[in-house]
Amino acid sequence: MATATCVNENVVNSFTYHVNLRYAMQPNTWYEVQVYPSRNPTNMPSDILVQVMAVSDYISNNIIYDSNMAFGYLDILTPLTSTNTLAVVCNSTSTKATVPAAIYSYDIYLTPTVGSSTGGNFTLFIYYNSGDPIMATGTSIIDFSFMGLCQSAATNTGSAAVLLACSISSDLSEITFSMASVTAGQAIRISTSISNPVYHSIRGIKAYWTEFISGRVLENGFQNDALTVSKINIDTVTPRVLLFWGIDSTYTDGSITTALPLFKAQSSTPNILPYNSFNIGFSFAQTSPITGQYIVYVTLGATGVAEGTIAHNLPAYTGTEVYCSYDTSNKRIVCKNVGAFINTSFRYFISGKAFFDSNTISPISTFASVSVTPVVYDRSGVQILTPVLYTDLAGQSTNVEVSKELLDTAGYHNTGSYSIGNAQVVSYYDDKTLSSTANAAQGFLQGNNASVGIIPDLGVSQQLIFLLKTSNSDIAAGGNAATDYTI
Repeated sequence: MATATCVNENVVNSFTYHVNLRYAMQPNTWYEVQVYPSRNPTNMPSDILVQVMAVSDYISNNIIYDSNMAFGYLDILTPLTSTNTLAVVCNSTSTKATVPAAIYSYDIYLTPTVGSSTGGNFTLFIYYNSGDPIMATGTSIIDFSFMGLCQSAATNTGSAAVLLACSISSDLSEITFSMASVTAGQAIRISTSISNPVYHSIRGIKAYWTEFISGRVLENGFQNDALTVSKINIDTVTPRVLLFWGIDSTYTDGSITTALPLFKAQSSTPNILPYNSFNIGFSFAQTSPITGQYIVYVTLGATGVAEGTIAHNLPAYTGTEVYCSYDTSNKRIVCKNVGAFINTSFRYFISGKAFFDSNTISPISTFASVSVTPVVYDRSGVQILTPVLYTDLAGQSTNVEVSKELLDTAGYHNTGSYSIGNAQVVSYYDDKTLSSTANAAQGFLQGNNASVGIIPDLGVSQQLIFLLKTSNSDIAAGGNAATDYTI
């Protein structure tokens, strides 16, 4: 449609609208003129005769090329006292009504307060209200959909309404139906199906109806928060966090009365990087959408993670492999290409080795927190950036202690005298004599048959030698702190 310039010229007892199309009008061509009046007539209702003329100019002595002095009538009806009176009640008895990706039956009840013997056209549509704090938890996309058929059904007080037609729009967000007559106070039940999005969202349903002949809106109404997809909780599991060589972080006994800590570097330029072994578990009481793809985040608060040590039992999305890396900016592990969590009450885990520098502040309140984000695309193939499906699992506040290096830099670990570097646990042949440890130490430091750790292939008795420089404060005989050393 061409852009037109409209000029309004007031004439006594009438109005004249000039429309400039800016090009020659073509024969046998339909043109549309839309008029938006700024005020209502003084007397209503009223019928206004509409005359149309094609003229050469705006001036009064213009040339009239064509005219129709009885083009039609403009009917202006009496304004409605209130249009916000259509009762809208939505309901579903399905247990899957709040489940992500579910399809279920759904009923919408409409009760008009005015009637029309000439019938009416009804429109129902899903809407998003950014001003409703509850709806703001979803996205700005109309993500629920009407599915299948739309039809009338009997109510508790009457038979099914007779519909002339009922259809669902191509974008699945709107239902329209018509009736030959509308009775005030008589409920109309529309039965259809709803398809839920794969993430948490809340939407409303609005409705209005118009007269058949005049087309004016007689009533409208709405129900906020009519459609809901609930969040899925990420649940805790026992054991929640394993540290060191697989000890529950909450373990206590007669000698350990506090939760196990993490260890950080002794200084800003440490000789030894204390890597903390961790295994963090979580579970779900509800399965996720079977076709869903997800990203899993586990917060550590660590300076870094040896990515080659990361292990997990996360399900892979169809045709992909789970890939985990460490995000140093947000200090968390990120695992992508994760598939549906179909096992309930099952311990999923992510493990690895993490390093904490000397500046790490104790405690880390967010350690082991878990969040899961769905990967969702709209109908145009564009990824939605803000969907939420899972309620985060809060972190477990964990203390961080300074790691003691226990290096003998003036003795065995003096690189100018010996070549073992910072090695603190070594192995050597056990000659099974009373002086086997002394002989092993001499052989290890002066000989050429030394190794780190037990070597099964040697087929001989071996012994481990711990090269630790300790002080009296480092030695305890069954103390009460998890950081005590028993030598």
